[in-house]
Amino acid sequence: MQFELIHGLHSDRKATMIKPSEDKGIARVEGDHTFYKGDVFETDVDLRKLNEGGTTKFRLVTDSGPGDELESMTVAALYDLAEAEEFDIPPKLRKAQLVRAVRASLELKSVTAEATL
Repeated sequence: MQFELIHGLHSDRKATMIKPSEDKGIARVEGDHTFYKGDVFETDVDLRKLNEGGTTKFRLVTDSGPGDELESMTVAALYDLAEAEEFDIPPKLRKAQLVRAVRASLELKSVTAEATL
């Protein structure tokens, strides 16, 4: 399974880097096996079980596009994701509205990142 690290750090010797984050301020060390916010990596372990207390640290990456697993997230987890990604999402949205707003923000971020390449 492929995951994106939403915030914090994660160290996993069995995981494989798929796509490093765009952050130029990260000083990476070869063979370190440390993953940073925005990194996409592959592992056999379902890291979603480590998303606890309403905090989303790992986002499952699907082949069909950003934000496809948003429907299964709680409202609190969606707001945590929006805060971690620094999206400007209004408070007190209904879940369907929140999912659409976060999905749109993720897609815009993806398009913006591709345009800067």
